[in-house]
Amino acid sequence: MPGHRCIVPGCKSGYDSCVNKYHFFTVPKDLAKLELWKKAIPRKEFVFKPRQVVCELHFHEEDIIRTKKITDINGKIVVEVLYR
Repeated sequence: MPGHRCIVPGCKSGYDSCVNKYHFFTVPKDLAKLELWKKAIPRKEFVFKPRQVVCELHFHEEDIIRTKKITDINGKIVVEVLYR
């Protein structure tokens, strides 16, 4: 997600000064999951917005489901592989 910066305090993922590239996850729309994020990310009086992101460094590897999708020219998924 080009142009996105991790919202976790002290994290520099997505900033020009960060040379490493990480995957980002958008703030969940599901209210129950959003509450979990709010508890896990210590920011007082912070307003979580739908396009904000958190980088992969702040998740347990076993909580991330990674997939590789191959699509045809119409965008239909023809192959999807899950990996950890």
